[in-house]
Amino acid sequence: MNPLAPDRWTEVDALFDAALQRPPDERTAFLRATCGDDPLLYGAVAALLESDAAAAQALGESATEFAARLLEEIGTVEPDTVEDLVAGTRLGPYRIVGELGRGGMGTVYRAERADGTFEKGVALKLVKRGMDTDEVLRRFRYERQVLAGLDHPGIARLLDAGAAPDGRPYLVMELVEGEPLTRYAETRDLDLEARLALFEQACEAVAYAHHHLVVHRDLKPSNMLVAEDKTGQPRVKLLDFGIAKLLNDDENLLTRLGGLMTPEYAAPEQREGGAVTTATDVYALGVVLHELLAGQRPTEPGRAPSDAVEDDRLRRRLRGDLDTLLLTALHDEPGRRYASADALLADVRRRRRGLPLIARPDTVGYRLRKFVERHRWGVGAAAMAAIALVVFAVFMTLQQRQTAQARDSAATAAAFLESLFAATDPFAGERQDTLRLRDLLDPGLVRVRAEFADQPDTQAQLLHVIGEAYLNLGLYPEAEDVLREAVLLRPTPSVVRATSLNALATALLETGALDESESAAREAHRLAAEAGDAALLTRTERQQALALTELGRSEEAEVLLRDALDRLRRSDDAADAPAIAEAEETLARVLINQGRVAEAEAAYRAALDRYERLYGADDPRRLGVLRHLSFVLLMGGRLEEAETVGAEAVALTRAVRPGSGSLANILAVYGAILRRQGRLHAAEAALREAAMLPPRRPADRAVPLGTLASVLQEQGDLDGAIAAQREALTVLQESRGSTNTSAVFSAVKLAGFLREQRRFEQAEELLLELDAALSNVDSSSANGALQVATELAALYEAWGR
Repeated sequence: MNPLAPDRWTEVDALFDAALQRPPDERTAFLRATCGDDPLLYGAVAALLESDAAAAQALGESATEFAARLLEEIGTVEPDTVEDLVAGTRLGPYRIVGELGRGGMGTVYRAERADGTFEKGVALKLVKRGMDTDEVLRRFRYERQVLAGLDHPGIARLLDAGAAPDGRPYLVMELVEGEPLTRYAETRDLDLEARLALFEQACEAVAYAHHHLVVHRDLKPSNMLVAEDKTGQPRVKLLDFGIAKLLNDDENLLTRLGGLMTPEYAAPEQREGGAVTTATDVYALGVVLHELLAGQRPTEPGRAPSDAVEDDRLRRRLRGDLDTLLLTALHDEPGRRYASADALLADVRRRRRGLPLIARPDTVGYRLRKFVERHRWGVGAAAMAAIALVVFAVFMTLQQRQTAQARDSAATAAAFLESLFAATDPFAGERQDTLRLRDLLDPGLVRVRAEFADQPDTQAQLLHVIGEAYLNLGLYPEAEDVLREAVLLRPTPSVVRATSLNALATALLETGALDESESAAREAHRLAAEAGDAALLTRTERQQALALTELGRSEEAEVLLRDALDRLRRSDDAADAPAIAEAEETLARVLINQGRVAEAEAAYRAALDRYERLYGADDPRRLGVLRHLSFVLLMGGRLEEAETVGAEAVALTRAVRPGSGSLANILAVYGAILRRQGRLHAAEAALREAAMLPPRRPADRAVPLGTLASVLQEQGDLDGAIAAQREALTVLQESRGSTNTSAVFSAVKLAGFLREQRRFEQAEELLLELDAALSNVDSSSANGALQVATELAALYEAWGR
């Protein structure tokens, strides 16, 4: 989620104050009316309100009760003892034991409960006189709310809060007695792996805070203490989450946000007064890791850590992955770093497991890829053109083995594609900002139909390539039309006909023509088997299985896929390994449809492991399986595991595909997990972000919109729920047709919302229109008709008809 601009926090504070003046059950409606179509503003204030509720619960009192207690406590401290609290002084219910330390902003005391409620010592932090300005106190209040919501074993907990008689606030924190991270590692001469294990603990805590919209902004070894637990195992505990912006050492500097920093660990944008984001914490973590591994902080930007050490053995161990990891975390540009502690943590774990990193060195290829991302639409056509050419070249290479006529056809087709895409220069993206791949394909299709009318084989090959491109863009009706032409031009039973039939089956599945999709995939499967094309055979089996599943014939789909897997596993050909992973993934989808969650999880985990071994940890196929696995865990009610896997998938996708449809898809699942956990405000934020991102396929956008509708309904916002569900239905109808299974479910759900709001006539009209449409389609509509009938019965019962 994009962070709120720093200059808008005044607006957030004002709205937060205004919302607190209203009864709790009126706050959501007030925010929606005030924030309008500004989801970032709404999400920021909603998060504060949610933390306020958590804080009240954690402290056992409401904001009003808290204020009353403060008034009651005034007078328990003598006025002349506030500046320097000596041992034995009472501050509220706490007795000062001694001073732990002080800085330019305040003093930290060791204290204990004077009333004997508990005996364990605490750290009491009191703001220094002169720093109690309105702005500091406002930030202090915000931080109290956020910190009260943080509950992680690696973060020092907020236990209580209060105010001195002169109004200066204090916080009572868990007392952590340990050594700074780097000193602990050095005094015990820990090896590299042990140091990475400690750093991993620190990353986990920071990642948890980032999930809760908290940026530390002053990460350094003295805020990362290591203490040994009862078993003697070292445990890292982070101090001053947020409090570091109020209390710190004398050398700290104010940033534009009113926070503090330690210059040696601060990111460039922080030192320059720029926006502070999760990437700012990543930089500080990079400095700490550099110091932890190389024995010193980085001395100059871009210098590999291995070059900073004199020990040859350590230099060899740092060189390579650890150099890459650290240089990524320490990049001067926030957008070139790991996006969050989650992403950094994922690479630390990969390094410890011997897996490839997400981060990549700054090679020419990497720079070119980033150039393409910066000019997504300018270079997109050229990139896709190159992909299309490669696909076509491979396809035509197979055909070249047959006849000289085929070779001539290949040359003609390749020349045409080159002329079609000649206008796109991948190094001239800035001049092509308005270019869209479809703007290239549509006129290309016209030319193919006109220029190759007398060369049916070449025309069919080119139509197939364009049809596949439409499929990749999610333009399924267009793909269906073009691939039908390609199939008609290939009447002779052959591998090429089977290939086009299989692609057509994909398009038909997406447009909701399920019976025809299954029929096309079945014929493609027969032709591939007759030709002995093993790779194509597996692809057709997967496609037929998907169609069978959508038709409610998942048992047949399972038999088909298990037979395919048996055949592939008996093969000694290493080239079959990707097909095995794909078949395992498809089988998992079939098993989910049957409600066999445990078996689906096993199949997804098998596919995940195989993809990782084949392609590395950052391969997009692995990310997709992570998304599905988190959904399976959600279905199984294992919410904590689902949230962990989902968070990893979100972090990895942000790192390798920021702003993409893949990110939208995983955010949609993650939002659903958060909803099940009861974290409705966080779920809403994730789902709104997902709905705003460009979808990988048009229909994908309906998923977060539909879940968002459910979240809004649960928050009591039926108007918002109806609007979101109606938008989801429109997306599905336009992309897949009104009788598609997903569209039917979406329409029935919308009717239910309308019934709940007693808009009976609208609900009835929607359901009767849908019932009429379903009566005119094939057997795949039976389940949809049952859904419609069930909702109609509920509607008429509520209506009294």
